[in-house]
Amino acid sequence: MRRAAMIGLLMRHCVSLIVAIVALADPASGASPTGKWLLVLVALWSVYRIATRSPHPLFTAVDYALVLAVCLAIPILVPDPEFYLSNSAPQAIAGTAVIGFAVSLPARVTLPLTLGVAAAYAMGSAAVVGWHNVAAVAAIYYFGLQWLTAGLIRIMVLRVARAVDRASAARQAAELDQQVNDAVRAYDREQLALLHDTAASTLLLVGQGAALSPHRLAAQASRDLEALEHGPWSPPPEQMELVAALRDCAAHVVTPVVFDGLDKLWLVGDVGTLIAAAAREVMNNVDRHAHASLLRITVTHCAVLLEDDGVGFDLETPRIGHGVTDSIVDRMRRARGHATITSSPGTGTSIELSWAAAPESDNATGEETDPDRLIERIRTLYGLALVVYALANLWWAATPIGRRARSGGACCRCCSDCPTRRGAAVLVGYWMLGAVAEFVRNPEVAVLVNIGLGTASILAVQLFALLFNGLVRSAAVDARAETAAHQRVIAGDRVSQALHAEYQRRYARVVDNVIPLLRKLGESGCATEDLQRRARAESRRLRALFDQATTFDHPLMAQLRQIVDVAEANDLDVVIDLAGELPSLSSEEIDSLVAPLKRLADEAESSLRLVVTGTTDEVNVSLVCDGISGDANLVRVLQATDDIEVVTTDDTVWVVIRHRVSERARQGAVAG
Repeated sequence: MRRAAMIGLLMRHCVSLIVAIVALADPASGASPTGKWLLVLVALWSVYRIATRSPHPLFTAVDYALVLAVCLAIPILVPDPEFYLSNSAPQAIAGTAVIGFAVSLPARVTLPLTLGVAAAYAMGSAAVVGWHNVAAVAAIYYFGLQWLTAGLIRIMVLRVARAVDRASAARQAAELDQQVNDAVRAYDREQLALLHDTAASTLLLVGQGAALSPHRLAAQASRDLEALEHGPWSPPPEQMELVAALRDCAAHVVTPVVFDGLDKLWLVGDVGTLIAAAAREVMNNVDRHAHASLLRITVTHCAVLLEDDGVGFDLETPRIGHGVTDSIVDRMRRARGHATITSSPGTGTSIELSWAAAPESDNATGEETDPDRLIERIRTLYGLALVVYALANLWWAATPIGRRARSGGACCRCCSDCPTRRGAAVLVGYWMLGAVAEFVRNPEVAVLVNIGLGTASILAVQLFALLFNGLVRSAAVDARAETAAHQRVIAGDRVSQALHAEYQRRYARVVDNVIPLLRKLGESGCATEDLQRRARAESRRLRALFDQATTFDHPLMAQLRQIVDVAEANDLDVVIDLAGELPSLSSEEIDSLVAPLKRLADEAESSLRLVVTGTTDEVNVSLVCDGISGDANLVRVLQATDDIEVVTTDDTVWVVIRHRVSERARQGAVAG
């Protein structure tokens, strides 16, 4: 509405300036010298107001005072007793002012202002035509009708704005829900990383038959059990002491650990928790893989350096596990830091976990678009366009110029469906054609002046109508985009909630199996053959959960998980490996990939190994299963299918399905 008031101000003073210039240029004007000086004052004040555009109430009061002065000065501006039968400077200035005030200010303010304008116009007219003829001055009634129409449209605009405001609030609420869901998923990633760092490591050692003392095994299992039962389910503290947390992690490490650097380092709780968790995974890796005799941990104000003298490794060799990527690099990224790894075979490994000295809070999504701007734009543009539409319905036809005003209004309504520039050109051409025809028919200066006044008070307002009509159309496009965005957010949120529920179900099932196993290991400290078998099985399930975590919400993985669930329910030994990122796939493409895999999985007897590899242009799915003869009918059908490669050895079948992603799917992925 501030913009509406500003454009109303410009409309009032542009019309007043043009009207004053036309009236001053009229050689047959009956205005007295005082009246001409008043017109000069109006023109100068209009120039000043157009240049400054100040919304200060004092300037608005001066605007209104000048309008009243023009109305009262009718005797010295247009002393002709028949002035009200054609366009006049006071009528144009007063009528435009009524409309501008009515669209810019509340009705409780503009009603007395309009009554004041009507009263002043009546008094000025009475001084020329007498009080007994004032009733014939139609402009007095039109002031009231203009105010009523503009006021009703203002109310309509505010109702539209409130509706758009509710839509924006609904979108914001949906986006807030989406942010909450994103936070929950990040929280779940931390749970999964904790599970990887603790229980998965222990079960892998037990399943592989590693030589661990009963005391060591019991202590590690008890530690893992405590981490799962009392781990990241509680929020991190506001502040935490990092060195103490690192010493606590080092207490469970077999490799000897030496601390250097700071004795204490306080950090923001969420940042310190992530750094400590990343360091804990480094210690676990040293224990499992480095074969080191010493691990040195150096703590500074903005880094933790962990150096071992173990066997090292080649950084260029692709890593299969998730410890470095998920538990170290990803955690440091979320802590707004970095993990720098230096190693080579035979020289040990050095990992530096660094972060900003004063981590900034993660406010960051960038400056979002304020939906109130859209609301303000709709209020301004739509309100003024409807005000001008009201003018098109209020043309009165007492004079030839009035008849042209009716035609011009109709033309303005017809042009409202055209682009703004084209509509303006048509409207100006239509108006000028009528004006030229009128002047040719009656080539008098009075007619030319009348045309000039009509152009200022009628054509200028109609051009404003076209301008705002085009902007309102743009605002309508924005509003439709807002609604579409809201619907997309809601749809995505529903899918996300469903997938999150599925993830929680799987995670809970794995944890329900792991906790009793850890409890037995913690109580006995002895890895029996049965416990080793169960540890291997749970380790494979954990590996599958880790592998699927990054693509858990992909529709292809949702279909493949159903195959895995059925295979595990049939006591098959299932292994899943993923590589790359899966592209966007249509439902038909997913069905073509999954259908042969499901048939093969149904025929498998004891084992199933599934490997999914994704790139931007291609998806490859490899399945190795046993218990299927190379002479089986299913194998022959697959061998005859394009894009499917089948290799058979005895009772084992290896099937590779290569699928090129369609151009339409790639474009959809880019658009998404």
